[in-house]
Amino acid sequence: MTSMPCLRRVVAALVCAAAATLAEAGCPEVTEGFTCTEYDQPPRHASTPAGRYVMYFYIETCPHCQDARPKVDAWRRTLPSEVTYIEHIAKWRDRAGPAFAYRIESVPSFVVDGKYLVAIDSWDPAHTDAAIALVGRLAGVSP
Repeated sequence: MTSMPCLRRVVAALVCAAAATLAEAGCPEVTEGFTCTEYDQPPRHASTPAGRYVMYFYIETCPHCQDARPKVDAWRRTLPSEVTYIEHIAKWRDRAGPAFAYRIESVPSFVVDGKYLVAIDSWDPAHTDAAIALVGRLAGVSP
C-alpha cells in the first residue's frame, strides 16, 4: 500500500523527464503564446551568413515588436561570438527580400540556423520570455 504513492511519484518523474527531453530535442509545433515550426528545407537568402545564426524579423511601427525590443536586445548580448545575430525589417511584398525567403508571416519572429522559425503571437511578457528562451536553446545558448 505505501509503495503505490512512491511508484506514482517515480512514474511522474520519469514522464516529466521524458517530456523535458523531447521539448529540448526539437522544435514543438505549437506552444502557448508563440509558434515554433521546423523548416522542411532550409531557406537561403543573400543575407544568410555562413555558420550558425539567429535572424530577428520585426517592423519598426509594430507595438508588439517595440514591447519585445528590450528583451531581444538584452538576450542578443548573451549570444556567443560564433553565433551571428542579424536583424531584418520584415517587408512581405519584397519577393527578393529575406522575409519572403524565410516565409515570415508575423512579427516579431526569429529564424535559427535556417532550421526553425519562432513567431511570437502573444502580448503576454511571459510568452515573449518563453519564446526568446526557446530561441536561445535552439541556437545552443545555455539558459
